[in-house]
Amino acid sequence: MKKISILALHDGVGGAEKYISTLCLMLKDLYEIEVIFTYKSKDKVYDYPGAQITYLINDISNREEFKNALKSKKFFLTFKEGIKSVKLLYLKRKLNIKAIKNITSDYIITTRAFHNKYVGKYAKKNIIKIATEHNHHNNNTKYIKKTLNCIKKLDYFVLVSKELYEFYKDKTEVKCFYIPNTYDLKIKIKSKLNNSKIISVGRLNPEKGFLDLIEVMKKINEKNKDAELTLIGDGPEKEKIISKIEEYHLENKVHLLGFLNSEEISKHLANSTIYLMTSYTESFGIVLLEAMEAGILPLAFDSAQGACEVLENDKELLIPNRDTNQMAKRVLYYLNNREILKEKEQSNSKRKNKYNVKEVRKLWLKLLETR
Repeated sequence: MKKISILALHDGVGGAEKYISTLCLMLKDLYEIEVIFTYKSKDKVYDYPGAQITYLINDISNREEFKNALKSKKFFLTFKEGIKSVKLLYLKRKLNIKAIKNITSDYIITTRAFHNKYVGKYAKKNIIKIATEHNHHNNNTKYIKKTLNCIKKLDYFVLVSKELYEFYKDKTEVKCFYIPNTYDLKIKIKSKLNNSKIISVGRLNPEKGFLDLIEVMKKINEKNKDAELTLIGDGPEKEKIISKIEEYHLENKVHLLGFLNSEEISKHLANSTIYLMTSYTESFGIVLLEAMEAGILPLAFDSAQGACEVLENDKELLIPNRDTNQMAKRVLYYLNNREILKEKEQSNSKRKNKYNVKEVRKLWLKLLETR
């Protein structure tokens, strides 16, 4: 049985970690898989079916702690976190290079730019080296240049969206493949679409646009007092989001639940009617597919590139120009027209099948069997 080594930053919450989890699920029956994590998170979020797990550092990056100490102007704490940060960065480089030199697998799959660079330089020549890209470049020239430079010595470059594939395929001599993300969420009891519950899931980072989501919710609630929003996730924007909720007196209408596991998320999705994505950027829209699996209707700003791919066959579900008024009006329209909402959900639900584990697995096997 051939072996695949997957290199990852940590085993916490994140799109790359979810990607690795589903990759293990798809390939575990045909390949021996090991996942090498640089850091070990305090709380492991995803399972990695069939994989042998290795941690290079029994700790997690202290980047946020260092930034907070610096911001608070606490000299001793800043010094302490700074020393720890330098030590972790040194170990990150040293231990990854050592691990990569020792890999004897048939394939290496990377998920980070720094891994691409080290694999290209230190991995054994006979190993097939595959880079994967999960982030949108957002026309950032520096980011694009860095991405192209770090994959030069690799064999294949896997892009998770059609748009990214079309963008990169002629900019590099590395063979590019389009293999979309997949979803493995299985929800037996679908939504009845009989309430006014709205839901959104994601890390509370600025790029997710959740402050705009609260703005949308304010406008919805002015017309529909029954509407409620469930927001699942945690992150650096939490306090700003709470402040905006309080400013608009939505404490009883917006429910912040923090991080939840897949089973808990499934229950909340199935107990909702509409999913809203307000991201500024999104390389792919896995959570939109999960919403469809739950039988609820997804709406998104068209600034989220991944949403445009998933919802490309129904433009009515894409809101242009990050228009919060238009998104609120669209939500209210569907909540007030349940039959149209149900028809719309049924037609969109069928389209998600091309992104399921079975179909995406075929694409990965085609790549791995290329030579």
